[in-house]
Amino acid sequence: MKFRWIFLLTVSLLGVYAYSTAEELPKGHETPYIATGQSEPPASDASLLQRIILFGDAGESRLSPLQPSLQMALDLASQSPAKTTVLALGDNIYYRGYPVLEEGEQSYDEDQLEDISHLNAQLMVAKGSGAQLVMLPGNHDWYAGQTDDQARHIADFAAQHKVAVSLRPWQENGDPLPEILHLNGVSILFVDSQWVIQDPDAHLASASATIEKLLATVPAGNVLVMGAHHPIETMGPHARFYTSRAYKLIIAAMGLIWENDQDVDTPKYKRYIEAVNRLLAAYNRPAIYVAGHDHNLQLFGGKQQPSPQYRIVSGAANTSKVTGVGDNENTLFAVSREGFMALELHQEGLWLRVWTIEDSAPVLSTRLF
Repeated sequence: MKFRWIFLLTVSLLGVYAYSTAEELPKGHETPYIATGQSEPPASDASLLQRIILFGDAGESRLSPLQPSLQMALDLASQSPAKTTVLALGDNIYYRGYPVLEEGEQSYDEDQLEDISHLNAQLMVAKGSGAQLVMLPGNHDWYAGQTDDQARHIADFAAQHKVAVSLRPWQENGDPLPEILHLNGVSILFVDSQWVIQDPDAHLASASATIEKLLATVPAGNVLVMGAHHPIETMGPHARFYTSRAYKLIIAAMGLIWENDQDVDTPKYKRYIEAVNRLLAAYNRPAIYVAGHDHNLQLFGGKQQPSPQYRIVSGAANTSKVTGVGDNENTLFAVSREGFMALELHQEGLWLRVWTIEDSAPVLSTRLF
């Protein structure tokens, strides 16, 4: 009770301060910001070699009827399931990850079952389409203290429904070191960024060494897609870009009570970003980094960071979670709407396409390589 009153008092004081200042918050991109100024669709679906669907932060997704962005992702995956891999980019269950039964408890309560239903909503994309689905862990998934329970649930779902779904990287009772999946023309590297960020002193070196070994296995000609929950570039709230005064207030209050390692300018997070940049700069081949964490849709390119050549944020699977987004000198696309992205490898090259639930056609279709 004492903690509750301290928290409420802190929020109140910060609220008085925030609303008494004359600071004007910036406006975000509620309509698509497209710096490239072009929309270039692939030549034809007949030339499709591989499709990677990207959605993140779907941890409050509705199961029935299915969350709109997940339904759209399912429909797209159904077009070519054998050539499609779906990546769920973390924060698969809000707010505390997969429910943990306390000692003596035999079953989940109603609220816990609802939490699990949000995970099942994402798994329905694989069941409904036949495409393989890989789920990555995020910081909210790790707030459960471990990801083993979530991984087992996903494995049980896969066995029951005979679908290819998994949590990666994951090692039961072990370190979730990075893993890699080689496909036709694309190699996907899976990284548990929260495991690294929460304790870089213990985990960063081993994760980096594993990534170096895995990069050496990428077949010549394959584009590398490195997937994790945490972006290495963003212009959303995790880069201190706030379009909501209330959201800014909540983050400020939480920062007074808990250590913040979830924003790109915090020490632990910066060490992770520096390690990724160093590893991919040494790789020196076509590479794309994909993540969620900020609840919007963003594409970064530009010369300020030559490798990876493109950085993607696709964390807008729930309208209730969508947050404002700005732009910087590297921003090629940004919008704060519920939706998802897809990388499509065709015989002619690699495209990025972006869908929002408000539009029947992609709001962006641009060639990357």
